[in-house]
Parts: sequence; structure tokens; C-alpha cells
Amino acid sequence: MKKIRKLQEREGIVLKAGMKWRDQDFESDLAVLVEAVVAPNSVLEGKTCKSVKFRNTFGAIVLAIRHSGTVRRENVGRTCLRASDALLVEVRRNRLEQLKQHQAFVVVSEIDFPIFRKK
Repeated sequence: MKKIRKLQEREGIVLKAGMKWRDQDFESDLAVLVEAVVAPNSVLEGKTCKSVKFRNTFGAIVLAIRHSGTVRRENVGRTCLRASDALLVEVRRNRLEQLKQHQAFVVVSEIDFPIFRKK
């Protein structure tokens, strides 16, 4: 957890209050962060992540949304999506290609997680 706190301080990352983090949440090199923009005429337009069962449908978790110029980290599941909304998404590597190929998004960047391992 010390490494997480250092990364948080250095990069200005804010961990959501009340979330319970376990060591194994930071041990996997199976996940990647991507920025995905909601495409024009997307099936997601006018819907929420919760209503489309985003986690089950895409095998990914939306961590934040840049919506109308504002970054939202809370209640992202209830935010009504529009074309051009940018989603910060955590996705397992084995589902990344599926996410990239889906017409609902344009994946614009990909960031590897730092690997944290117990000593």
C-alpha cells in the first residue's frame, strides 16, 4: 500500500473514499487502463453504464467519465452517456480487443498498470 500512496501523491490520483482495496487488487498484470470515447450514434448514447450492464457487457469497469467538460468519479454508473464522453476504463487484457472492436467506442489510449508484487 506504500507504493500506492506514493503513486497517489506523485500523480495526483484520488482513490475513492470508502472503497475497500485488497493487496490482490494491485498484484495482477492482467488488466489495462484505456481511454475510450463514446462514438457518434453509439448504442450507449442516452443510456447509463448501469442500464447497459457495462461490466457484464464489455468485461470492463468505468472508473471515471469526462462529461461536458467535467470529470466525474462518483456515480459514474448513473451518468447518462453522450457521444464524445471520454471514459477511463479498466479492462482485462483478454477482453481489450473486444472493447477496441466494438462500434460503441473509439479507444484512444492505453496505459499499462504498474505491477505491484508482495516481497
